[in-house]
Amino acid sequence: MNGKAYNSRVDTCLSHLPGEGEPIEELTPAWKDHLDIVEMLGVEGQSSDETDEEDPNIYNIRILPWRNKELVKKVAMTDEAKNTTNTYGNLRPGNRPRVRKWRRDAKPSQRKAPRGKPLNYYNQEWYKKLTPGQKRALGAAEEKPFLDTSFDDQY
Repeated sequence: MNGKAYNSRVDTCLSHLPGEGEPIEELTPAWKDHLDIVEMLGVEGQSSDETDEEDPNIYNIRILPWRNKELVKKVAMTDEAKNTTNTYGNLRPGNRPRVRKWRRDAKPSQRKAPRGKPLNYYNQEWYKKLTPGQKRALGAAEEKPFLDTSFDDQY
């Protein structure tokens, strides 16, 4: 499981939300939606990485076949908005950010799908292949519609 990815995504969303007493901006509902998605996915809903065989500084993303493609887009938008520089435009101190690559031939993760997520968080093609018993065990919750969010490079 990838607790670092979860924490990073939560921090990214929180950094774009107004603090107490600050004015609510036009993008606030979008960032609140992204935060809700990341929190609903939890640590168990984050993709995992494996070191590239050719370059140990690159990490290949292992896809989670159970995740809805729209959900994956929302998570990717959050990742793209992560601020990796300080006030002066330099990289933040600490470990350098991971170079994560998504490959078409990426190996799917073998982890089981987490239970109790909203039905629309699951890939419907994947879900239809489950047996009635597997669907019952998965315990999908009521759908939680995604907001139509686009940041258009405004972050």
